[in-house]
Amino acid sequence: MKLATLFCALAASAAAAVTPPSPVYVVHPINLPRDYQGVTVRIALTVDAEGVPHDIAAAQPLPRSLTAQLFPALAAWRFSPGRVNGVPRSTRVILPLCLVPGRTQPTFLPDPSTLLAAESPAANVTGGR
Repeated sequence: MKLATLFCALAASAAAAVTPPSPVYVVHPINLPRDYQGVTVRIALTVDAEGVPHDIAAAQPLPRSLTAQLFPALAAWRFSPGRVNGVPRSTRVILPLCLVPGRTQPTFLPDPSTLLAAESPAANVTGGR
């Protein structure tokens, strides 16, 4: 009987409703290198349970001249936090950013549906900070 209870608990935890974080406030960087306008870059970051980004890093090789402009702007972003069964949780994600050319200040176009978990969503959710 205890084994059946364990399997039920495991099945319930595997079926947890996981919602990734999504941007709610975006700060646009300035002075991005022209070579990167029109390019999509992938940035890894942790969004805490309050929606604040931490541990920002490039998820692909990027030059320092680009990250020096991107990372401070991304640190000012705010997110709706990731949730597990409706409870806000700290979540590590990969955020694809499209640097749009032809504007005085490049604009990011993050699509919340393209926020990708670095691994499986359930494995990526950690306890709040």
